[in-house]
Amino acid sequence: MKFLWLFLLLISIKVSAAITGQGSGELGMSRDEDVTNAGLGLRYKLSRSSVNTDAQFNSRMQLGSDRGRSLVATAAHQYQYENSFIDNDIYHSFNFISPRFNWASSASHSIDFDNKVSETNGEVTTDYSSREESWSITTGPSFTYVKGRWFDFWMNTNVSRQYKQPTFTDETELNLGFAKSINKLSQLTLSTSQRCSQDDDSITEDSCRSEASLGVDTQAKNYSFTFEYGASIEEQSKTDIYSVSGNFDLNSRSKLVLTAYRIVDSIARQESDFEDETSSLAGIKEGRNIQYLYEWSRNRLELNARRLLSKSDNNQSISEDLSIYYDFQLSSVLCSACAFSTAYEYSRFDFEREQKLTSIGVSKRNSKKINSTLSFRRTERSEQETFWSINFLISYTGIASKISNR
Repeated sequence: MKFLWLFLLLISIKVSAAITGQGSGELGMSRDEDVTNAGLGLRYKLSRSSVNTDAQFNSRMQLGSDRGRSLVATAAHQYQYENSFIDNDIYHSFNFISPRFNWASSASHSIDFDNKVSETNGEVTTDYSSREESWSITTGPSFTYVKGRWFDFWMNTNVSRQYKQPTFTDETELNLGFAKSINKLSQLTLSTSQRCSQDDDSITEDSCRSEASLGVDTQAKNYSFTFEYGASIEEQSKTDIYSVSGNFDLNSRSKLVLTAYRIVDSIARQESDFEDETSSLAGIKEGRNIQYLYEWSRNRLELNARRLLSKSDNNQSISEDLSIYYDFQLSSVLCSACAFSTAYEYSRFDFEREQKLTSIGVSKRNSKKINSTLSFRRTERSEQETFWSINFLISYTGIASKISNR
């Protein structure tokens, strides 16, 4: 309770800050055989910033079948199978006494609506009366000390609570870190943590876990690279952990991002590329992620590949996807703001659910805020018939605007 009262006190302090908001929305419709599908996607972001405080609110939702294919479903690959959801996240950070002391808090809330399958034709629709709800909250102070090029030191502790039907989980965590520069571009890092968790069910035992890792961080003009390797220990069990990431500007036209990690999950560190509702906090997650972007003249090529292996007790699941997008800006007098688009998307979940999407179409920039796309798509899904569909998507992207000066 002490942490809660302090958090409420901090966010109630009045400071001069600008509040900006930005939203976007998509409405997608498709027609396959004798069925018309629709999908509505919405996003909204609020930001508040001042000398001592930063706050942010993000909301994301999709309502309706993903055969309507809103961009939200495309960006969040875990929802490529028909699913309606509402996600909200809040973050607040406050510097007090000096810039070295900070109190940060975050909260998230998610609602996933269940699906209903028709017994007559197998059509999948959203059942808004049946849903799964989950939430989490994390709060705690941190201290950072920077001594030029000599060394950096940081320490933070936080308290977290999570609810995933039907279980409540409480977690406390303490982190210590040290960094020492070895040249103008690189530094060595050493970090340790102690984390204890407690569930309210009678099956899961209370546990405490210690972690330590050593790493190197390099920041250059055209690339950055980070590598960490360590161990996570719980009683007599030891797990090797690591994190590797690289961001490379290959040339003026292309970029490459590589990520790989092996972690033991926690409430305060949800670090997966996919939503994984079945994994426990003690589960081990191994992730791989590759992103490539090429832009030149009227051509744009984007490639994404991800894979996540989750291990928990005797359970194991794999989620993976691959997507390729290509756009070519047309120069036709009839439609100078149009682009030819083609895409291929593949995904596989839990060794069984598999999906392949191939599409071709034309998109048009109707105005600074509105875009529309007309496309033909071929969909292959495991245990379902392959079908063709014609699709129309209209999207609106608002410009960030100042809402208040409070």
